Amino acid sequence: MGGALKNVIALAVGIATGLGLGDNATAVIMTRGLAESIRLATATGPRRSGDVSWLIT
Repeated sequence: MGGALKNVIALAVGIATGLGLGDNATAVIMTRGLAESIRLATATGPRRSGDVSWLIT
């Protein structure tokens, strides 16, 4: 499920970049995506405690 969420975040970042919204918009999407991913992992019980490295790869 985390991989799918990562792809959604990447798609949103790509759209923001394509629209020329700038670096700040990209940073906001990535930061918000990371926060939501952590919330999802906490709610569903992560398999690897505290490891969010899958988001950055």
